[in-house]
Amino acid sequence: MNLIAAAGGDVGRFAVWFWVAMIVYFAIILWIGASIYRRMKRKDAADQHKDYWVASRQTNALLVGMSIAAGWLLIGFITWAIFNTYMYGIGGIWAMVVPWAILLFCMVVLVPKVRSIKAISQPQMLRSCS
Repeated sequence: MNLIAAAGGDVGRFAVWFWVAMIVYFAIILWIGASIYRRMKRKDAADQHKDYWVASRQTNALLVGMSIAAGWLLIGFITWAIFNTYMYGIGGIWAMVVPWAILLFCMVVLVPKVRSIKAISQPQMLRSCS
């Protein structure tokens, strides 16, 4: 069933509602962008840089760890798990699941310790630790 038939077969009425919805959507997106721009404009460049990279260090460490782990798992799963499954069959997935689960647990546990270092990049982290 296509959308025009769902709208009762009236192409004109469907087109009007479509454009009304699009205009409302774009207005909401522009309002969100303008409000964030005004809020960010009041901050200086150092605060904006810190907000972009580390969210002003206000995000829960557990959520940061789970976000890092999820991104890492996605990349690894797409490449390594597919390779293992292709090479070793369905049993090849288990060669990856256990080490992956251990590493994900370590990521979630270690994030609060890493966040305590007041650095944004790895070179800054190494300088602050030495």
